[in-house]
Amino acid sequence: MFDTVIVVDWSGGNDRGATPKADAIWACVSMMDIARASLEISKAGLQARARPGAGGLISDETHFLNALHESVETGQTPADELLAHYNGDWNGDLNRIFAEYSY
Repeated sequence: MFDTVIVVDWSGGNDRGATPKADAIWACVSMMDIARASLEISKAGLQARARPGAGGLISDETHFLNALHESVETGQTPADELLAHYNGDWNGDLNRIFAEYSY
């Protein structure tokens, strides 16, 4: 974990600002290391908060971090997964997102 993180500058050279990639390095620290540390802090906070859910069946809200943990572990975001389908087995057909991802 990081003792101190100071953000001095992040310039992306476009009007929308920078979008750091998962494998980016900034100030000798990888974005994935920052993500892991942030998840540890978030998990500790949600555990300390101890707000039960599902009528008391879930002890706290840490399960909301599961998708983020998966992204950090795999290096892939849900958007990466959708793009892989779009450019692969869906052959550019966006209608497939409704059939396969609706709930």
